[in-house]
Amino acid sequence: MVQPGLDQMLHDPRILLQRVVLDAQTGERDQAEFHLDLMEQIAQRAASGANTPNALLAYVAPVAKYIFGALRQPEMGESSITTVLSSPVDIPFFSTFARIGASLSAAMEKDAEAASAQYTVLCSSNARMFMFTSLDRVLGLLAGTMGNLDNAVAHFENGRGYCRESGYLPELAWTCHDHAAVLLELGPRRDRSKATALLDECLSIASELGMSPLMAKAAAVQEVIGAGPGRSTSYPGGLSLREIEVLTHLAQGRTNREIARDLVLSERTVQRHISNIYTKINVRNRAEATTFALNQLPS
Repeated sequence: MVQPGLDQMLHDPRILLQRVVLDAQTGERDQAEFHLDLMEQIAQRAASGANTPNALLAYVAPVAKYIFGALRQPEMGESSITTVLSSPVDIPFFSTFARIGASLSAAMEKDAEAASAQYTVLCSSNARMFMFTSLDRVLGLLAGTMGNLDNAVAHFENGRGYCRESGYLPELAWTCHDHAAVLLELGPRRDRSKATALLDECLSIASELGMSPLMAKAAAVQEVIGAGPGRSTSYPGGLSLREIEVLTHLAQGRTNREIARDLVLSERTVQRHISNIYTKINVRNRAEATTFALNQLPS
């Protein structure tokens, strides 16, 4: 139903948003980025401030980036988020679009301060779904980014129940994935069996709906869980699996740009991972981080 509307209204951001989400969920990266580019052009031609083109781009660019892991233009949508949220006229409908986008960006960048700011505002909302996104899932991602893992689990539980009851299958699948991922961060309290069940449900839905990017992400989390309950997923220095991947590439002499390309991340995300790595393993530069990697990581 989206394509006929798109043919008739090629420059309507409301139609383009639906196409971007559909393309992203099904792994059509080139089409998704093409339609994002159209939305950005429309937003640039529009008047500055809180308006439909800016609000929709502020929302859907981070949604697509979260699905794919990175976009060709890493900063896509950020100026629209700033424009909407800094507008002297607060239109809740528009600002919620921007806050969801800002929340997804904070989660992807592991920015606890930005996550806290959005969490405080979105917690006061009575909405459960906004456009294609579960607010419970967004709150779970924000709480996890802030380090409040128990709160994150509670939000994901709420989101799963609501999405299942309401039939929002794509969001149910994503909530299962994000819930499983945060369960694995609970240290000694991690629940592997529950995480496995969540991923099984996620993959069942994603396979049925053809959500190929989510299928790949869920498979990656399954690798973290491993083949059995005795397999340890703790890494030297308290690093996460993604940080281990970044550190391994860094120790091989890769630049931030090369690491971003290889791991399908933005350069900003790579830099944030590197900063977190330095803090966790108590080093000051790449040379010291490389020495740590050579001594502590398996060859």
